[in-house]
Amino acid sequence: MATRKTTTPAAKLPQPELLQPRDEVRLQIADRITKGQDIQNSSITNDQELEGVRNKRKIWHEYNEELLSRVFTNEKEAKEYKSNSSISFISMGPTPFYEKVDDFRNSMKRRISNLESLQERLVLIPEAKGVVKNEVEDMQGISSLLHPIIRKECVGLVESGYFGEAVEKSFKIVRDKLRILTGHETSSEAFGKGNLFIKGAAASNVEDDFQSAVKFLGMSIDFFRNEKAHTITANVSNEDRAYQYLILSSIALQHLDQGEIRKSA
Repeated sequence: MATRKTTTPAAKLPQPELLQPRDEVRLQIADRITKGQDIQNSSITNDQELEGVRNKRKIWHEYNEELLSRVFTNEKEAKEYKSNSSISFISMGPTPFYEKVDDFRNSMKRRISNLESLQERLVLIPEAKGVVKNEVEDMQGISSLLHPIIRKECVGLVESGYFGEAVEKSFKIVRDKLRILTGHETSSEAFGKGNLFIKGAAASNVEDDFQSAVKFLGMSIDFFRNEKAHTITANVSNEDRAYQYLILSSIALQHLDQGEIRKSA
C-alpha cells in the first residue's frame, strides 16, 4: 500500500540555519528585490502588457521560492514567503482594467516586502556548521577593491550568475559618469570636445602621459562595450572574468572621480 506523503506546515518547522554565508545570501536577496521592483514598476497600458508582466512575476516568484528552499536548512522561509505572498478575494463581477493593474502591483509589493523583511532578519539567522567560506571570502576580498558604486550595483548580479549583465552595467556606470562630467558618453569626446582633465598625475612632467593613459583606459571600455553588445552573455562565462572587467571599470571610475573641466587656452 502506498504511503501518503505529508507536508509539514511552515509554523511547525524548526528555525532554519543558513547553508551559505550570510553576506552571500544577502546579496542574492537584494538582487531579487531589485528585479522585483523593476517588474512592479513596469509600464502597463493594456491587457497584453498586463499578461506579459504577470508571466514575469510568475518566473520571478518561482525563482524566489526555489532560492529560499536552497539557502536554508529547511523550507520554513520558502513556505512562509509563499504563504505571505498569497491573498484571496472574491470577484463580484467583471474586474475593471485599472483594478487588475492595482492588484498586480499590490501583489508584487507584498512579495517584495516579504523579501525585504527576510533580508532584515538575516543577521538573526545563524550559519549552519560547516558552511564553506573560503571562496566567498576571496570574492569578497576582490569586491572590496571595487569602486563603491560598481560594488553596489554590480556585485549582486555577479553573485546571481548574471555575469554579462554585471559587466555591461559597470561599463554603463563609467559612461554615465563621463556624461555627467562633460555631456559626452565616450572617452575620446570627453577628453576632446569636453575638455576633461583628471587630477592625480605623479608629477607635472608626466601630466600628458597620465591624461593619455586615463583617456585610453576609458576608450578601451568604449570598445569592450561595443564588442560585448553583440551577444546576450557578453561572452563573459564565469565569475572570475566578470570581476576582471569590474576592476577595469572601477579603475576608470576612480580616476573620473578626480575629473574636472579645464577650458583650453
